[in-house]
Amino acid sequence: DDTFALFEQQRWIAPLNEEIRAALGEHLTATLGTPGAAPAAGRKDWRITVDVQRFDSTPGRSTLVALWALLAGGDTPALRCLSVYEQTVGAGIPAATGMALSIQIQGRSEVAMCIFGDGAAQTGICHESMNIAALWKLPVVFLLEHNQYGLTVHHTAQSSVADLSVRAAGYGMPGRIVDGNDAVAVYRSVGEAVERARRGEGPSLIEAKTYRLVGFSTSDMGGYQSEQEIAAWKQRDPLIVAARQLGEHMPAQALQAIERGAAEEVEHAFASALADPFPVFELPASTAATMGGHRWP
Repeated sequence: DDTFALFEQQRWIAPLNEEIRAALGEHLTATLGTPGAAPAAGRKDWRITVDVQRFDSTPGRSTLVALWALLAGGDTPALRCLSVYEQTVGAGIPAATGMALSIQIQGRSEVAMCIFGDGAAQTGICHESMNIAALWKLPVVFLLEHNQYGLTVHHTAQSSVADLSVRAAGYGMPGRIVDGNDAVAVYRSVGEAVERARRGEGPSLIEAKTYRLVGFSTSDMGGYQSEQEIAAWKQRDPLIVAARQLGEHMPAQALQAIERGAAEEVEHAFASALADPFPVFELPASTAATMGGHRWP
């Protein structure tokens, strides 16, 4: 949505202002359509992404504030999160599979969902996870954001097939392709897969076709994508698609109000998170005494 997109834009600008003290990965892409997957899963279901997979903020502090506070390194007691950071490409895939196994063993009704890219889809652990998930009919949904680039490498140099969803047949699970720039289409497709998993029918692989508009991270200056290709995909921006869809059901003034509200929410979250103090770490008195009473920062 507008709020998420503006958050991602601000997140990229902030390091240039030396205001954010964290290594940032990319998500400012045409892939913004895939947030449609989040509401398709229930509030108690689990989502694993490249960075942080689940946030729970206390009343009075929005999730955006919590996200900014995490990136800024601030001391915000309002943030309670369980994070999965991928030090290895594709590491979130077995994590989601393991969560699904835990859910199944305990007889719970939740579903695990893993969101990963086409680069991670080329890893061995991806194939192993999907194979065992299908074999044991684990309640997990594999959402593949095919943005055409694994770091700086085009997908044609990584895979012999253009549609990675065809691999699902080899595991014995459903595989489908969806327009990754259409949040509604993603929502519906993921919703069906989630309910299928919840019924005990096993995993699904959904390939969301999209495009990465910028470098892989803030250290990636790009240069390997053609300007013509980028321009063409910008015309298919998920926000443009969503605005067009909403415009069929609401007046332009209402859409403008949504955009203004999103901008205000992001600006408030940015200012609020940066206002938080840095965390202070103190050693126990006995330990501090042996180390000369050091205190951080």
